[in-house]
Amino acid sequence: SFDTTKVTTMRAMFKDCQNLKTLNITTFRTPILIDTYAMFQNCFLLQSVDCSSFDTKGVTNMADMFRDCRSANMIDISNFNLILTESVANMFRDCQKLSNLYLPQKMNMGAVKTVNCMFYNCVYLETLDATGFDLSAQLTNMGSMFANCTRLKSVTFPAAGEWSTENVTDMSSMFLNCNSVTNLDCSAFTVAKTINYANMFRACGALTEVNLAGWTLPAGANVQYMFYTCFNLETIYVSQAWIPSRVTDTTGGTTMFLYCNSIKGAGGMVYQGSRQIHSTSGSTEADGSKAAWAQVGSTGYLSAFYDLGTATWRLNGGGHLELAPKTGT
Repeated sequence: SFDTTKVTTMRAMFKDCQNLKTLNITTFRTPILIDTYAMFQNCFLLQSVDCSSFDTKGVTNMADMFRDCRSANMIDISNFNLILTESVANMFRDCQKLSNLYLPQKMNMGAVKTVNCMFYNCVYLETLDATGFDLSAQLTNMGSMFANCTRLKSVTFPAAGEWSTENVTDMSSMFLNCNSVTNLDCSAFTVAKTINYANMFRACGALTEVNLAGWTLPAGANVQYMFYTCFNLETIYVSQAWIPSRVTDTTGGTTMFLYCNSIKGAGGMVYQGSRQIHSTSGSTEADGSKAAWAQVGSTGYLSAFYDLGTATWRLNGGGHLELAPKTGT
């Protein structure tokens, strides 16, 4: 048998084995392993990868580990320990046929600094239970984490207080082109330091509801095309902690909700291009009557709900988002 008990690195061990279809590594014992970077990268024809026997408590780098395992429909890392792992960037990127992913029930990710593109282009992945992701204050980058997971229908995140995103600065393109997901509850995210939201939910064509309760936008936040072409998006939940005046034209205020034509106003009114909207004495009115909806971008309307009542968003003449009571007063 192949003795791996004294192996410290498996970096790029099977990388570019482009014709490899099967591999049995269930007998691998790895008590002192510290590096699995790009271990299976570009194993284009590999059908499945069972790493359940691995001891990974000392591994610091798992970036690109399964990247471009395009034919693998099953990957098992159910016994992984990520306690010292600093990067899982691109870990499953372009695992295009991956539909069965076995993760640890509890993923201690206390040292992880980046999950950038972790599941990028996993087009066959339909559900993901991330409730076991124990992320810590070390994490700074969540950009493109689920981008182009076109069949992804649901992602379940930990409850508030069970993980930490407090130092994350980049969430850009996080759900870009996840066009099968209908509901996203991101209320447990702490985003006080996040400055890049560009394209975060862009092209989520089936998305109807997003929960961002408790989010706070830092000054100068980049929200360019944040909800761009979310054609079926109706409701976004926010709290008073989200200060819309911090969003400006230069950071994407006018493109934030572009082509979100299904968004409903707080009173249930839907987008109607023929309606005339104007501001009178601080009130938002339509056809001379107070309305519970407001224009955002150039084509859509946004409804925002928070604990103390219901409110609507609108862009003022300077391109800033403003929060107004549902009565328009």
